[in-house]
Amino acid sequence: MSGALAVRTEGLGYRFGRFDRRWAVRHLDLEVPAGAVYGLLGQNGAGKSTVLRLLLGLLRPHEGRVEVLGHDPQAEPVAVKERVGYVAEALELYPWMTVEELIGFVARYRPQWDRELAGRLRESFGLAPDRRVGELSRGQRAMAGLLLALAFRPGLLLLDEPTSGLDVAARRLFYETVLAEYQAEGGTILIASHQVHEIAGLVDHLGILREGRLEVSAPLDEVQRSVRRWRLAFAQGTPDRFEVPGLLRTESSGREAVLLIRGEEEAVRRELAAAGPSRLDAEELGLEELLEALAGGRA
Repeated sequence: MSGALAVRTEGLGYRFGRFDRRWAVRHLDLEVPAGAVYGLLGQNGAGKSTVLRLLLGLLRPHEGRVEVLGHDPQAEPVAVKERVGYVAEALELYPWMTVEELIGFVARYRPQWDRELAGRLRESFGLAPDRRVGELSRGQRAMAGLLLALAFRPGLLLLDEPTSGLDVAARRLFYETVLAEYQAEGGTILIASHQVHEIAGLVDHLGILREGRLEVSAPLDEVQRSVRRWRLAFAQGTPDRFEVPGLLRTESSGREAVLLIRGEEEAVRRELAAAGPSRLDAEELGLEELLEALAGGRA
């Protein structure tokens, strides 16, 4: 694996249960550059959580290979778990422990645990040390999970819907302060989410997962340049269908049509001009609209 990559998968595939032949992930070639904030977007059921569990070694792939920070999660599970922080969507913590006891328990298994950072995060997150975990709100438990994943300064942080249950202020604290500091120190972040608006201003690389397959994977600025909103006007009404490569969404009303298309601009313009519109204009998309169009698919 190149030293410039924190994560690389080749032909990765994973099926559901022994007698279920459906693929949760199929032919996945994923590359996450070291130091990137990579957003893995997709609707619920697209396979995002499965990908993260394969990267951590919690699931054994049925085909393909995985490398995480230069290690195979199946052959070298300890090496991976020692260097990767993980926050699962369904977080399970010991409810009978106090916050302080939980932190101390996890710290014993993390030789590189940063006690000062853990204390700073606990205070920032408003977690009382003597409060029992079972008494914490959903948002407070999410914050506790984030603390445990960050306080040993991992080289890679895997986040599965990390702000589920957090209020607006807590989400802002997490994204704008905690993650920004982590990345500034050289950490790599892979966020799996379907909440486009929450990560729109954070990620610099983008992957779109649909039905277990990676349809888009590129630096965000490249993706932004490749998608345009096209406005077409016709003298006699719009065509019934537009057969254009890269078509993401179509809206037609009377003699006008609006299309979202991913592709090289001049090539798309030639394709659309063949339909005979009286007007043909291209517009850039806002970031949230772009991500929603890519993650939501063709309509």
